[in-house]
Amino acid sequence: MEEWPPMDNQPNSPDHELTTPITRAGGPATIPPAAGGPAGRARPSRPKKTSTGRIIGLAAAGLVAVVVILLVGSELWFRHSVSSCLSTNIKQATGGDASVSLSKEPTLIQYFSGTAPSLDINVDNLNNTPGLSARLHLTDVKVSGDNRIGSATIQGSMTADGILARVKSVPLIGDPKVVLDSQAGTIDITGTMLFAPLELTLKPELTDNKLQLAASKVQVMGFGVPDDLAQQVIDAVSGQLPTPKGLTASNLAVTSQAVSVTYSGTNVIPADLSTGNNAVSGNCSFL
Repeated sequence: MEEWPPMDNQPNSPDHELTTPITRAGGPATIPPAAGGPAGRARPSRPKKTSTGRIIGLAAAGLVAVVVILLVGSELWFRHSVSSCLSTNIKQATGGDASVSLSKEPTLIQYFSGTAPSLDINVDNLNNTPGLSARLHLTDVKVSGDNRIGSATIQGSMTADGILARVKSVPLIGDPKVVLDSQAGTIDITGTMLFAPLELTLKPELTDNKLQLAASKVQVMGFGVPDDLAQQVIDAVSGQLPTPKGLTASNLAVTSQAVSVTYSGTNVIPADLSTGNNAVSGNCSFL
């Protein structure tokens, strides 16, 4: 008969391990500890809980991203819209190719504040004249109320090719050529008049706040000619370089490339900056 060995005095103790050998046929056997560690029982798994705080954080981040995208998109659209509108109006008023750059300050802030910190405008082929250009830098532009410009600076220039284009419009002058003499500060024009050699020298000057041209030499075959011919050339060239209202002309310069002059003024009316017959019109929320 098989005999069972004495059992532990506390069989129900959780720390009790059934490792006592059992005598049975075939030799002693050992009962291993129960799974789950020394306690002999498995730990119940807890269900995973979704973090409410994490969901709220992700939702807030997504909302912020959407708002940023909308603001950036609105800014880009509004900036492009205003720039395009101004460029179109300026082109219609000046007859040139215009481009406009707004201040880096967000355009929506400029609109609601009623003031544009700065505005840069480039116009080429001004008054439909090749080689005639203007670079405008405007500051403290009031986009509401009395619609004034705090300060305006215009760099106007006319290249030798632009002057040549105007000289070609004068009757009787054939095959003209233009050379700018930076040393003498003159415009030297050569060509023919009734098949005879023509020489004409013009001197740019600032007189009565205007850029004017004075003829210092007018000869055909070495002989003087009536002043009427020189005046026709002067009118053809200088007529394209008027001084905008309310501005002061200064810094006249003659280089080998162009004749340039600077116009500046304060508290300027936008319409006075137009050099053509038409003032800048249309509502672009700025001018």
